[in-house]
Amino acid sequence: MVAIPSGRFLMGSPATEAGSRETERPQHEVMVQAFNMEKYQITQEQWRVGYDHGENLMKFS
Repeated sequence: MVAIPSGRFLMGSPATEAGSRETERPQHEVMVQAFNMEKYQITQEQWRVGYDHGENLMKFS
């Protein structure tokens, strides 16, 4: 796992960005708390075998 630090970023697109859509506005600042993320991609089956300890926290279709 890799630790992702907390921080702020701008979400959305400015109205002047070519090709942007109205649904991407207004651009606004977002604060995200620190979290951990897997370093490598895994399949849903690999996750079920290695991480799902009966809690079924993630719902896959």
